[in-house]
Amino acid sequence: MILKLLDLSQTPLTGAGPHFQNKTNRREACQIDLMLQTAHSICVCEVKCRATIGPEAAAEVREKIRRLKPPVGLTVRTVLIYQGALAGALVKEKYFDHAISFDDMLRTRA
Repeated sequence: MILKLLDLSQTPLTGAGPHFQNKTNRREACQIDLMLQTAHSICVCEVKCRATIGPEAAAEVREKIRRLKPPVGLTVRTVLIYQGALAGALVKEKYFDHAISFDDMLRTRA
């Protein structure tokens, strides 16, 4: 359902799942709820279940992408998968390329 809502249902994935990057001398630790990778892009998906989701969600994803240091040449797309209300400040910021509510997923057939 997520792939369909992101218009990726016909795009071959080279990787899909949660991602955890351990801390080393060269890189910081990073945990991504769901990462989808194609030949040309990475979708960093943040999952939030709260009464209200504020602009701190965008700040968290910015920091995760900074720590991840995606390979040069790959486009990074940001996705928020959520249950709850989006705060006006988060909507106004327009940081996420896609925002998918759990209700959207329930209405979508795979």
